[in-house]
Amino acid sequence: MDYQEQLYQLLGSTDEANVILALEMAKGMPEFDLSEVLRDYQELYECLIGEITDEALQAAHIVALNQPEIDASNRDLTAIPPCINQLKHLQKLSLFDNCLTTLPETIGELTNLIELNLGSNGLHSLPKSIGNLQNLQKLYAAWNQIDELPASLAGLANLRELNLRDNLLIEVPEWIGDLQKLKILNLDENNIASLPSGLGNLEHLTRLYLNYNMLIDFPEHMRNLTRLEILCAYVNELVRLPDWLGDLESLQELYLSSNHLTSLPDSLRNLSQLEILYLSDNQLATLPTWLSVFQKLDTLSVSGNQLTTLPECLGDMYALEMLDVRDNLLSLSEIRKIENMTGLHHYFF
Repeated sequence: MDYQEQLYQLLGSTDEANVILALEMAKGMPEFDLSEVLRDYQELYECLIGEITDEALQAAHIVALNQPEIDASNRDLTAIPPCINQLKHLQKLSLFDNCLTTLPETIGELTNLIELNLGSNGLHSLPKSIGNLQNLQKLYAAWNQIDELPASLAGLANLRELNLRDNLLIEVPEWIGDLQKLKILNLDENNIASLPSGLGNLEHLTRLYLNYNMLIDFPEHMRNLTRLEILCAYVNELVRLPDWLGDLESLQELYLSSNHLTSLPDSLRNLSQLEILYLSDNQLATLPTWLSVFQKLDTLSVSGNQLTTLPECLGDMYALEMLDVRDNLLSLSEIRKIENMTGLHHYFF
């Protein structure tokens, strides 16, 4: 390691004594522009942490920037300085709830980043360089105005969680299937009408959120998501459920309210781990008699349908604690069936 490399290493330390030593070393190196480096650190500090008022930049300020985690949420930031690439040791960065419309490409040089929170800004796009963040595990970009994702994101091989809720996406790129370590994918509140077949490659996915979109069906390749535990797709345009949905035998929570469903496929009886089932505000006229196979079902909501009867098997669902059958066409005698189900803690009719 040469003298200058050693200086940079000390300058990036979380030990104030090392930073002080680096500043002293720099004074004896005319080829090292210390004033420029200090200007960059001051700009970064005042942007990400707080204003420096009564004193010049101190070693303690640099140490604060060298920490592995920086939370710069709620600071009314309109821009991030390109010199952010100096924060080489940064592992977690939150820029949540600011006024950012763009990000510098240099953010892709923060290769130790594990978590990046860009939520609640005004971003129209993401820098292509984010695809260089090979160690990134969580990318949170909800509540922005992103209408397209750069293909470079396919390179985020270690990504576990991707949140793109409430953006302007009209499609999900096929390369989403390259993010094969992904466990949580949130696409709520976009304008998505169809899903790519590549989604079926996400075999480690446990949670998939698709609420408030315009989906009319689920792609066949989704049957490969056998580790899926939570599937949310309420407020869409679903008119039917595929028979293969019953292959997702790890499902524990299924949310399908506010669609156009008229029936349920018999294959759903294979979802023996199901604990929560929401089917409110559809067009169901009957409930299947095999519902009692859901011996772990805790919550069942079928309000806002066209039900005139309730199956006797509801009385055999001993784990059921909450049942909502409001806004149907049920007679008083049908409602009394609910009153005789002594295991229910909460019921609504």
